[in-house]
Amino acid sequence: MAVFTRNIPARGALIALLLLGSCAPGSDDGAKYLLLSDRYEPYAIVENGLDDSLTYDFRMYEPADYENISNVDLSYTLELGGTPRDVYFLFTNVNASSDTSYPSIGNSTESLMQGTVPEAVEKKAGPEENDTGIRGKPEAREFNRNPFGFLSRINPVTLLLGIVPPPEPRLDESGDKKSFAINSPALLAATCRLVRPVDTAHGQKTLNIWVADNCWHIGGTKTPKVTPLMVEAMADAFLVDGDDNDIYDWVTGIFGEEWGGAIPPFAAELVIPENDEITILLYDIDDDNSTSGGILGYFWAKDNFKKSAVSYSNERIMFYMDALLLATPEGAWDIGDRWPAEIISALAHELQHMIHFHQKSILRAGGAGTETWIDEMCSLSAEDLVSRRMAVNGPRGALHSSADCVPDDSDPTRFDGKISKGRIPLYNYYNEYSVTRWYDGSNVLVSYALNYALGSYLARNFGGATFFRDVVWNPYTDEGAVEYALERGGSADAFGTILRKWAVANMLSDARIDMPDYRYNNEDTWFESFMDALAYNIGSIDLYRYTYTARNHTGPYIYTVMPAMPMQPASTIYYRAAAGLTGTRAWNIKMKSNVRLTVLIR
Repeated sequence: MAVFTRNIPARGALIALLLLGSCAPGSDDGAKYLLLSDRYEPYAIVENGLDDSLTYDFRMYEPADYENISNVDLSYTLELGGTPRDVYFLFTNVNASSDTSYPSIGNSTESLMQGTVPEAVEKKAGPEENDTGIRGKPEAREFNRNPFGFLSRINPVTLLLGIVPPPEPRLDESGDKKSFAINSPALLAATCRLVRPVDTAHGQKTLNIWVADNCWHIGGTKTPKVTPLMVEAMADAFLVDGDDNDIYDWVTGIFGEEWGGAIPPFAAELVIPENDEITILLYDIDDDNSTSGGILGYFWAKDNFKKSAVSYSNERIMFYMDALLLATPEGAWDIGDRWPAEIISALAHELQHMIHFHQKSILRAGGAGTETWIDEMCSLSAEDLVSRRMAVNGPRGALHSSADCVPDDSDPTRFDGKISKGRIPLYNYYNEYSVTRWYDGSNVLVSYALNYALGSYLARNFGGATFFRDVVWNPYTDEGAVEYALERGGSADAFGTILRKWAVANMLSDARIDMPDYRYNNEDTWFESFMDALAYNIGSIDLYRYTYTARNHTGPYIYTVMPAMPMQPASTIYYRAAAGLTGTRAWNIKMKSNVRLTVLIR
């Protein structure tokens, strides 16, 4: 039995009665007592397809009047019977933008825990390792978030007359030399090393790869240096003759064309005209000489604008990749080496950003930039959705090889041992951080981890490639984009509800779950989605197989003592309320109005 005690109007009590249980008479001061019958009723799930010995149960508590009160004071009693069970409270702040206080938990009966030692409550502020490279530069992300707010002033009379001249037509040729504007006022000398026209589903596209002169194998001062072999290998991965055989085909197959067609009137005098060329500039990003991490690449929408609007625009549809990381070998250089393979995955990531700016900011959102976490989640999910086709680890961290890339192969996720690659290890450790608040600086990798983890859950439960096309093809630039895609797929869930379901899916990811909305682990079968004639298969995720080696931590981080800190927006605290519990136990729980409680029993 669980008891919620708070002042509510009679009609509110009736709604709660219909949704949750029975309502006892109120006192003279108008207080109502909502009673919830909550006896443990186990559901069997199959683990590894062998048995049904693992059972679970969970309840999501959401009184109808949560939004109308400042606090919830809950007395919660659980009846478990004689079989020992672990009890978890999952507290979710469903507000996407505001902090709130962490819940407080008191024990109405004896000891809270039975025979367990709490983990350390205090965590380090940021990650101690950089196993996965960074995509994006802070200044580029900030510009892309508010592109039209960064524009230089343009003579309004010139705009009115429509006489701002467009950029001169340009056709790159191999061997051309140019100084690129990296930022204002920095310039970088580079030479065109490859020009490749290719017929695609969006017409003929031309790929131009430029390499900074100081990174080229002849005359360059950087080490390691880029060679023609490396340029060809990158081009072959990104854009090559044929259908359904390169990153451009696979990513545009989900999100659409990167530039082209009619530009809306509000932007027509500010951005460059239709252009079927894509430029990749290889240089030492941040001039850091790093061969062991850092920024792999970025898209900066400044280059989509005319110089009359952004003085340091290159007036190209382009993105930037790190030359040294591409060139970093493991013995004899191969595109499948550690950092070259990361660069290949990052190509899919940055292409999504490029498309996102065009399809959402320009075509659908009236110039508004998408909140960073949404845009990054889409790019990380693009990497995930095409990682099998690229034969790279991708953000999931599971190994791929060319042998895995046949239509009927099994998912290579389920194997003995732990996974330390990809985004999930860091997510596991920092799973109480906000998914809607972008952390730059030392915590930027935490943001990537959180946004990949949410995207990976959404892709595996709500339509994969189709879902993420819908996230981009609408005018919403915040969590409304996710809700729009959910609705298009037939789900009526609000974003806060999705956060709660995601938390349950995390906790149950070590077994195959056949319930819709809670799937992370499909065992040895790929999660399949299709966009037109293209197939996108993604593998299972078992969070309990991932180890964050810097902290020697495996699986989701679960508190056993509530942390005393603000609860961040769009976040969940995972709390173990009892281990090996039998019989009846009661807790006193206080939480703010934006916080929702899910009780999970295993």
